[in-house]
Amino acid sequence: MNKQSETERILSPSAAEGLLTVAKVAAGVAVAAAGGPPGTDGVAVALIDSVMRPLMGKRYASFANSVIERLEKLELDFEKVAADNEHFTTIYLQAAREAVATHETEKIEALRNAVVNTAKGTQSEKAADEQLAYLALAGQLSVAHIRILRFACVRDKASVLSVESATKALYPSRDDVVENTVFVAGLFSDLVSRGLIAKDSKQGAPKHSYSLTLTAAWLIEYLT
Repeated sequence: MNKQSETERILSPSAAEGLLTVAKVAAGVAVAAAGGPPGTDGVAVALIDSVMRPLMGKRYASFANSVIERLEKLELDFEKVAADNEHFTTIYLQAAREAVATHETEKIEALRNAVVNTAKGTQSEKAADEQLAYLALAGQLSVAHIRILRFACVRDKASVLSVESATKALYPSRDDVVENTVFVAGLFSDLVSRGLIAKDSKQGAPKHSYSLTLTAAWLIEYLT
């Protein structure tokens, strides 16, 4: 097998070009919804294509290189892992799609960690299904969501997980305390609905305290 051609097939920035389809369709729909004249959507698509293609290629290449570098530190060869493990390839491509769609370093690092953790061991069918589910969930979460879950994992276990404690951890400045608290409260509600945190039901637990679910603990482990 030609190593260069195989690596280029998987990692070349051109592999990210398919992601432009979403942007092109969105542009056409937006123009149509605005009642633009016939042919206008083509202009919009061409503009998006010319601007976004190099930017997406740059993001894709950066993510690919970070994965390869981390695997090399673990003495793992990207090509060999990808050739031997279809599940890894699926995880990599899905994580790369999410990484290209964000500029946030913390989210990109979490996605890279998921890819690397997938490469580090052999997975049962159940474990593979769980990893795909965790990765899909990670793609739906904002960095603020992930920060709350990380805080819940690393905090002093004697301390209370609450909207107030998470707000102080995420936004230690005293500025805009009310707005920050309202924002974090919304994130907590969303995490509850996703089954990642739950109202603390232990006897004697403070009224407004929460606990991390096992799903969330496993998710953060996978992203770390």
